[in-house]
Amino acid sequence: MTKILFNQFVEQKSVDVGLKTYMQKVYGYMSGGLLLTSLTAYLGTLPFFFKLFFRVSSNSISYSFLGWIALLAPLFILFPFNAAVMKNDGPKAKKLFWIFSGLMGISFSSVFMFFPAANIIQALLITGGMFAGMSLYGYTTGRDLTSMGSFMTMGLFGVILASLVNLFLQSAALNYGLSYLIVFIFLGLTAFDTQKIRSYYTRAGGNEALAVFGALALYLDFINIFRAILFLTDRR
Repeated sequence: MTKILFNQFVEQKSVDVGLKTYMQKVYGYMSGGLLLTSLTAYLGTLPFFFKLFFRVSSNSISYSFLGWIALLAPLFILFPFNAAVMKNDGPKAKKLFWIFSGLMGISFSSVFMFFPAANIIQALLITGGMFAGMSLYGYTTGRDLTSMGSFMTMGLFGVILASLVNLFLQSAALNYGLSYLIVFIFLGLTAFDTQKIRSYYTRAGGNEALAVFGALALYLDFINIFRAILFLTDRR
């Protein structure tokens, strides 16, 4: 009996070590994606690249034709990315993740260009703290967060519809309200996604493709929280 209990203890410890390595890989890919997005966003502020992707008039800024392609390209990358994950093709999933992260930086070039550095840093610190707290909760809690994840996903669809309506209403008050909702929803999704990523390891042994898939989910949670927080901290 003692031998059996000891073997179970050793096996559990090895699983914990493997899970820790797997989660470190997920967060590593996520952090790398955020850094790549920041780099391409900065490059997009340089005059040569900015003129390629944006058109500036006397009182407005808009995407050029090439800018619209760069803006929409990440959406189309998600299709082959999901196919690569389904086929357990880790190298292809990683390559597409890096391309996705790089292209996402184009849409942040205007953020780097027009928001004060103090606002960006403040939003990053707030986002980082809130994200870390909710991700830790999702990793450690024994509560099943599936129902919460479903509720947050439904709420996200509602926010998207309200945002489309506000394109015509142009209500600043509604914009602020939606930003608070976005923070709330994606914080909930951060905890849910973290728990889901942990379950991937239990079911599939934490293969490379699933690690990248998990990194993309957390990356998108972080990006959306940051955008909303940046809008809320701007007083202009």
